[in-house]
Amino acid sequence: MEMPHRMPYLPMQETRTTPAEPELGSSSAYTQRYGDVDESQRGVIDPAAITSVDKDLVTRYIPGELTPLFDLIQTKQQPHLDKLRVRKRKLEDALATGNMSLSEDAELIIQESKNKRKAGNQGLLTEAEKKANHIASEQKRRANIRKGYDMLSAMLPTLSKYAESQGGSGDVKRHGEEDGMDSRSSIHSEITVLEEAIEYVTQCLQEHHQLLLRKSKAQEELLAYYRRMAV
Repeated sequence: MEMPHRMPYLPMQETRTTPAEPELGSSSAYTQRYGDVDESQRGVIDPAAITSVDKDLVTRYIPGELTPLFDLIQTKQQPHLDKLRVRKRKLEDALATGNMSLSEDAELIIQESKNKRKAGNQGLLTEAEKKANHIASEQKRRANIRKGYDMLSAMLPTLSKYAESQGGSGDVKRHGEEDGMDSRSSIHSEITVLEEAIEYVTQCLQEHHQLLLRKSKAQEELLAYYRRMAV
């Protein structure tokens, strides 16, 4: 089967692939979008390192409805964390009121606490029980790791598109099922997922850097415009 064309990421070190995985792109989305820039511009910087416009000048010349455009980035909410904030607030409300139906996470926490207390009251375990507990714990650990890699793959555009083109990973055989140890499994190897994640995050950070530079320049131009208007 012909592999789908991969979305271009930033060039990094040579990436290893397997026959079941798409090839890494050789072109740079960063260069295509912003053109050739020097290394100082390509690097990821701390947003705090970008010079901010003088607050006194903003207060004096900028109309009130436009002043939020000059807020420091550290003071702004991060919208991608909104869902986590909602879940945290629901969990706090559930624990404070005792109404566990308010949070989907509350029951899981309570059940885990009960399991720990139950395990602590069992006393000494036989060798067979210890072995069974070890196997169950290992299965849970591997399942959690596999779930984490699958969730990460779903967040990466290239890997998620490839998974869709293959009809999803539900039919992929999980290695280790024959011995009862449910180890992680995916159409992508762990190293591929991690390398793709690094490339994708690096690209996002560099694009974010360019947006911060553009924002800083726009702020300076806007302030200069209103200062000229005030003369």
